[in-house]
Amino acid sequence: MSEKETYQMDVDGDGNPDTVEVTRHADGGATYLIDTDGDGKANMQAIDHDGDGIIDEVLIDHDGDGVIDSHVTELPNPN
Repeated sequence: MSEKETYQMDVDGDGNPDTVEVTRHADGGATYLIDTDGDGKANMQAIDHDGDGIIDEVLIDHDGDGVIDSHVTELPNPN
């Protein structure tokens, strides 16, 4: 079972609130869907696959066409 929460925060630093939907999965992982342009569609997705609190994967739609333009999976460990 998954639990969803929605937050408003400025993720991209433009001074405007962005919508962040957080889905916490039963295995401890989490998915973050981020709408930075206010169109109601996520243009950024961050995923914590293993539930350690560290983002493992980021997908970004830079131009708003609904197609992922950047996909990063080898993120450095912040510790």
